[in-house]
Amino acid sequence: MGSVFFIFGFLRHTAPGWRVAGLIFCTAAGIAASDDPGGGVIQGATAYFEKLSAPRPARPAWAKDFSGRREEIRERLLRSIALDPLPERVVLDARFSAVLDHPWAKIRQVAYQLWPGVYSTALLYEPKNFSGRLPAILTPTGHYGQFDNAYVEVQEFCLNLARQGYLVLSTAQNHYEDLSMGISHQTVMVWTNMRALDLLDAMPNVDRERIGIAGASGGGLQTEMLVALDSRPRAASIVGFTCEFRTLLYPDPPHCDCNHFPGVLRDTDHPQISALRFPIPMQFVTMNDWTVDFRTKNFPSIKALYESAGTGDRVAVEYFPSSHAFERPKREAVYQWLARWLQPPGGTASVVEPETSTFSLERLLALRAEVETGMGFGGVSRHFEARWRYLPATIGNSKQLADFQNRLAKVLMRLAGNDAVLPVAPGARPVEFPPAEAGGCLVNRVLIPGEGGLVIPALELKRRTTGAPRRAVLYLSPDDKNELVSPVITQEIEELLAGDTLVLIPDFRGKGELEQTWLGRSDYQGKMWERNGIVWGRPIAAMAATDISSVIDHLLENRGIMRGQVSIVARKSGEAALVGLLAAAMDQRVAKADLDLRGACFQLRNLPPMPFILQHGDVLQIAALIAPRSLVLRGVPPEAGSSGWLQAAYQAAGARTKLDLPIN
Repeated sequence: MGSVFFIFGFLRHTAPGWRVAGLIFCTAAGIAASDDPGGGVIQGATAYFEKLSAPRPARPAWAKDFSGRREEIRERLLRSIALDPLPERVVLDARFSAVLDHPWAKIRQVAYQLWPGVYSTALLYEPKNFSGRLPAILTPTGHYGQFDNAYVEVQEFCLNLARQGYLVLSTAQNHYEDLSMGISHQTVMVWTNMRALDLLDAMPNVDRERIGIAGASGGGLQTEMLVALDSRPRAASIVGFTCEFRTLLYPDPPHCDCNHFPGVLRDTDHPQISALRFPIPMQFVTMNDWTVDFRTKNFPSIKALYESAGTGDRVAVEYFPSSHAFERPKREAVYQWLARWLQPPGGTASVVEPETSTFSLERLLALRAEVETGMGFGGVSRHFEARWRYLPATIGNSKQLADFQNRLAKVLMRLAGNDAVLPVAPGARPVEFPPAEAGGCLVNRVLIPGEGGLVIPALELKRRTTGAPRRAVLYLSPDDKNELVSPVITQEIEELLAGDTLVLIPDFRGKGELEQTWLGRSDYQGKMWERNGIVWGRPIAAMAATDISSVIDHLLENRGIMRGQVSIVARKSGEAALVGLLAAAMDQRVAKADLDLRGACFQLRNLPPMPFILQHGDVLQIAALIAPRSLVLRGVPPEAGSSGWLQAAYQAAGARTKLDLPIN
């Protein structure tokens, strides 16, 4: 039976190194720069971070061809947040609470339907002493913990807008994420606010031609996204948000996970997103936070864009030398901007904010619009699964298998972001250290060149009594690699060291030295690779699989291992097993894999996130890419699907005996 081959473009880069002595396996924190002539693990990781987080596209050139690419960028943005196509606009089924009376406005909570059975809430401020069709302001809420749009700062803003004659809808900030189905926080937040615009459109006392939007911090992100993706707002103010993604990514000052949505930095960056609807009147309010450099680094390109269309007066930036807050002077600047574009000439309402009485948080939070049938945001996943979840392909012969493998291989390459893998510097070489002896084995520390300046620390083990190794086993483990060989070599590794086998224990992205060696706050290092990888379009497990491919390069080029003599073993962690599974699926040089998923699969959401994967398959479908090569797949949970499906794939490959699915 002929084999099916498909090629994944792994490209690689440089090899800095360390110096150690004997059996002392030093951590990055213990190495001085003078002992680390190649830059080392920390510097390699830092260089990689900077390359993948660089502004997209480079400033200021992006404005030159921007007009012709706006629709393309908008479509890609919608795809990245799983809103292409947009969901069905189900009936709003708006429900209203009792009225809370304020001298300037009547306040009610309103519940409205996003997806069937999935509701969001907002606070509606209806101005008193105004009649006819009113201008309206949508105010997405920032991060105020459990208080959200009941927070005093938000109340003051909304009440003063109502005092000026606006009908105000202050939406909740709904955090919900199910990345395996493609659902990010932005999926829910953007659709929440699009449906809020539907609600304003449906109100008979709202002038649809005078709808504005303004939000601060996380509400500023929602303002930016909604203006970019919905044509209904006529003016906008983004307060304390717009900046380059680089300033929002770990390990710099941490931001909420809602800032991380799949692959967005592959195509665009926040300053460009904010300009997608030019020449809409747009105000940027900046301060001494991550927006402090926006005036000088980003705004000139946006201003030039507006001026090129003869609308330079429609965009403005205001800087306040204060901290990240939405206090009165900033609110007054927003009132003035919105009044300029949404109020009739000669309006009498003052934009100067008077003393404003607000309600206690308890009283405002007590407003309840009753919904009897709401299923919560878990219902979003159920709706996505009903519409988008994969169905196992029918595989009854070699052609059906080949078609499936070729199709899934292309999808997996895209989901893994393999076209973004960075090259290795020409001539990069591993850095090796004098071997030490442990339990009759030679143990060698080696630093292997990885993509984009990364260094992959590893230990190599072989029997002292054997000659040059002919086979290699990559042992993937969540355990510290040094503890696996010191003070004694573990029994499992002893068993793998049979004959002329070289056992290599690598670290990889998110594990060992490549988890801990990073600049910035140590308590956020664990999130760095995972969350940044989402924005980069490089899921953490896919990045780790690229590391394993670099290790295989090293084995073939520097250890004389022949193609077809490399195996992968991962038995202690579902996460490590996923790395091995992806590496074997995407690299034909892996002859055999023995992987223990330990009850993990994407359907159970207990594996590292890989956005959109469940629209195409789960671990069994990925495993089918390994056929006809040998595979032992342990610990497969029933939620991953029928093991008979994978057996049928191997049968179609003429390799049924090369698949083993032990029952634990």
